[in-house]
Amino acid sequence: MVEDIGCGSDIDIAMDQQRFVKTEVLRDAAQRMVAGCNVKKCDKKVLTDDCAIQVADFVVGAVNYRYNNGDDTYYNMLSEKIVIARMY
Repeated sequence: MVEDIGCGSDIDIAMDQQRFVKTEVLRDAAQRMVAGCNVKKCDKKVLTDDCAIQVADFVVGAVNYRYNNGDDTYYNMLSEKIVIARMY
Protein backbone atom coordinates (compact mmCIF):
# COMPACT_ATOMS: atom_id res chain seq x y z
CA MET A 1 0.00 0.00 0.00
CA VAL A 2 1.33 3.42 -0.94
CA GLU A 3 0.84 6.21 1.55
CA ASP A 4 0.00 9.80 0.74
CA ILE A 5 2.92 12.19 0.58
CA GLY A 6 2.26 15.60 2.07
CA CYS A 7 4.19 18.55 0.72
CA GLY A 8 2.17 21.79 0.73
CA SER A 9 3.78 23.24 -2.41
CA ASP A 10 3.86 23.06 -6.18
CA ILE A 11 5.49 20.04 -7.86
CA ASP A 12 6.39 18.99 -11.39
CA ILE A 13 6.16 15.38 -12.54
CA ALA A 14 7.95 13.85 -15.50
CA MET A 15 7.94 10.29 -16.76
CA ASP A 16 9.53 8.35 -19.53
CA GLN A 17 7.63 8.69 -22.76
CA GLN A 18 5.66 5.52 -23.33
CA ARG A 19 2.43 4.58 -24.99
CA PHE A 20 0.53 2.72 -22.29
CA VAL A 21 0.14 5.48 -19.66
CA LYS A 22 -1.76 8.61 -20.59
CA THR A 23 -0.61 11.92 -19.14
CA GLU A 24 -4.09 12.58 -17.71
CA VAL A 25 -4.03 9.27 -15.82
CA LEU A 26 -0.58 10.08 -14.40
CA ARG A 27 -1.72 13.57 -13.33
CA ASP A 28 -4.84 12.18 -11.61
CA ALA A 29 -2.83 9.51 -9.77
CA ALA A 30 -0.19 12.04 -8.72
CA GLN A 31 -2.80 14.49 -7.44
CA ARG A 32 -4.34 11.76 -5.28
CA MET A 33 -0.94 10.69 -3.89
CA VAL A 34 0.49 14.09 -2.97
CA ALA A 35 -1.81 15.56 -0.36
CA GLY A 36 -1.70 19.34 -0.25
CA CYS A 37 0.42 19.69 -3.37
CA ASN A 38 -0.41 21.35 -6.63
CA VAL A 39 0.77 19.37 -9.67
CA LYS A 40 1.91 22.19 -11.97
CA LYS A 41 3.51 20.23 -14.82
CA CYS A 42 2.90 16.65 -15.80
CA ASP A 43 4.93 15.76 -18.88
CA LYS A 44 6.29 12.80 -20.75
CA LYS A 45 9.93 13.15 -21.72
CA VAL A 46 12.29 11.18 -23.88
CA LEU A 47 14.56 9.11 -21.66
CA THR A 48 17.74 10.31 -23.35
CA ASP A 49 16.83 13.98 -22.79
CA ASP A 50 16.31 13.88 -19.03
CA CYS A 51 18.97 12.73 -16.56
CA ALA A 52 16.51 12.41 -13.66
CA ILE A 53 14.41 9.93 -15.63
CA GLN A 54 17.55 8.00 -16.58
CA VAL A 55 18.51 7.70 -12.91
CA ALA A 56 15.01 6.61 -11.89
CA ASP A 57 14.94 4.06 -14.72
CA PHE A 58 18.31 2.65 -13.60
CA VAL A 59 17.19 2.36 -9.97
CA VAL A 60 13.93 0.64 -10.89
CA GLY A 61 15.80 -1.73 -13.21
CA ALA A 62 18.37 -2.57 -10.54
CA VAL A 63 15.70 -3.36 -7.96
CA ASN A 64 13.72 -5.37 -10.52
CA TYR A 65 16.74 -7.47 -11.48
CA ARG A 66 17.53 -8.15 -7.83
CA TYR A 67 14.09 -9.31 -6.78
CA ASN A 68 12.79 -10.86 -10.01
CA ASN A 69 15.96 -12.30 -11.53
CA GLY A 70 18.20 -12.83 -8.50
CA ASP A 71 20.92 -10.63 -10.07
CA ASP A 72 22.47 -8.22 -7.53
CA THR A 73 25.00 -6.68 -9.94
CA TYR A 74 23.36 -3.29 -10.40
CA TYR A 75 21.63 -3.19 -7.01
CA ASN A 76 25.00 -3.55 -5.27
CA MET A 77 26.23 -0.45 -7.11
CA LEU A 78 23.41 1.51 -5.48
CA SER A 79 22.93 -0.16 -2.10
CA GLU A 80 25.23 2.22 -0.18
CA LYS A 81 23.33 5.20 -1.58
CA ILE A 82 19.81 4.02 -0.72
CA VAL A 83 18.24 5.96 2.14
CA ILE A 84 14.90 5.16 3.66
CA ALA A 85 13.11 8.32 4.70
CA ARG A 86 10.37 8.17 7.27
CA MET A 87 7.96 10.92 8.10
CA TYR A 88 6.86 11.06 11.72
